[in-house]
Amino acid sequence: MEETKIQALTPSSPSFKNIFSKKPPRPSNLITHCHICHLQFSAIHKGYECSVCKKGICKEHILVRTAMTLLPVCDDCERGRIKKEIARELAPQYKSLKGDMNWMLKEKEKIKAEITGKTEIISRLEIQTKNNEKTYAQRLENIEKKIEEENQREKTVQNVVESLKNALNESKSSEEQMKKKKEDKEEEIKAEVEEIKELKRSEEDVLYKIDEINKEMRKMIPAGKLKSISCRKCYGVLKVNFKERLREALRNEGRESLFASLMSRASVKSTNDLVKPTMEPMTRQYCQQCMLL
Repeated sequence: MEETKIQALTPSSPSFKNIFSKKPPRPSNLITHCHICHLQFSAIHKGYECSVCKKGICKEHILVRTAMTLLPVCDDCERGRIKKEIARELAPQYKSLKGDMNWMLKEKEKIKAEITGKTEIISRLEIQTKNNEKTYAQRLENIEKKIEEENQREKTVQNVVESLKNALNESKSSEEQMKKKKEDKEEEIKAEVEEIKELKRSEEDVLYKIDEINKEMRKMIPAGKLKSISCRKCYGVLKVNFKERLREALRNEGRESLFASLMSRASVKSTNDLVKPTMEPMTRQYCQQCMLL
């Protein structure tokens, strides 16, 4: 649609000169003022009649549609005409926009209903969230208490374990000491066993030597006869000399303890039964009484 050109009437405009040069129709005597600005018509302020609404208008409110138009039109009528033309041109758009607006209003109601529903859901969720927060806070508090109890129990268990470890270490230390003592005792027992074995071997050797001596002594003069052929003094000397030589022989072999054992086991008869005579007197002189030593 072409844009409507509106030209205002002024004393210098061509339209104003065409209108007033050709003397447009005057208003009737019933019209005494401009219906727009209410200006009273007079010889100075002339009035005119609108060709559309037939109302009086002054020079300031006369409009023409084109420069060649002779009929005056007031501002209100021209404005109304322009509005109608614009409304007629915009009717399809208005109808479309109204349909769009109705659709948008329906969508608005749907969205509003959705918002209301979602708001209710959010409210329920907020209430549930608050309840869950309280429940979870209580559970968290219970869990923290359990964790604290478990920590205390763990500390107690650690103390017990530490005590058991210390007891175990002490037990191991005691066990090692007992084991060491046992090994020492076993070594002592082994040494004593070896010593006993050695004593037994020594005893066997001594018994063997005694047996050998007895065999040799069978070839010697019997002690009873020696006693009869010797004086009492020489017999005592022989007896003491025999014991001293036996003790010296055992001492040289490191068996002094056997001497006492042999002396205790041997009877006075076995120790005095046979005595080997010697030609080496104690005083290197013969006895004047028995001529033996």
